[in-house]
Amino acid sequence: MKKIILVIIGALSIACPKSYGQKQKLKDDNDQSCPVFYLGLSAGINNSPGMIGLNAALPINQKVSLGAGVGASFWGPKAYGDVTYFFNPCHKGWAVGAGVTRNSGLRDAHKTLHTVTGKQEVTLNMDPKTNLFFAGYRYWRVGKNNNRLFITFGWSVPVTQTRYKVVSGPMLTQDQKDRINAISPGGLILGGGFLFGFHGKH
Repeated sequence: MKKIILVIIGALSIACPKSYGQKQKLKDDNDQSCPVFYLGLSAGINNSPGMIGLNAALPINQKVSLGAGVGASFWGPKAYGDVTYFFNPCHKGWAVGAGVTRNSGLRDAHKTLHTVTGKQEVTLNMDPKTNLFFAGYRYWRVGKNNNRLFITFGWSVPVTQTRYKVVSGPMLTQDQKDRINAISPGGLILGGGFLFGFHGKH
């Protein structure tokens, strides 16, 4: 997980100088400068940074931005990286994007689940899981600094299998196994969040 975060930070720092150099060219319809960086929070189902997490976005031109973030999920800490294309300038309105997520999994996770001997606490090991995702977005400008409120919807596709093991406790019921598979990363994406826009030095 630490390696993933370092890669994300490194990619954003490499791209930063180019973005800052273009900031005078990024203008919205009202001739106001567009932010050179966004940072905020989001939450949702199969949300890119998890059930709740931190989102960062770095515009590279009027209609394209790179994104990354980290957060918490049922399947352990989660990180993502993506690219988003906006149909309107200044990174607002409708957009589409694609990216990759990585859930780190959990070791020695204590959870109360349905077992063949009743509802009991068991200890699980849950392996890491990687997904590709494709999403649509709708952004609304909030405030004078081009802050953004947004919703997202899409689909997350697993590229690794769902693997977990009960290391302590009774065997799980088939219904409980099905529930774990159902809440593992992947499937319908529904979420929303808020991003603060930063304009850098003038």
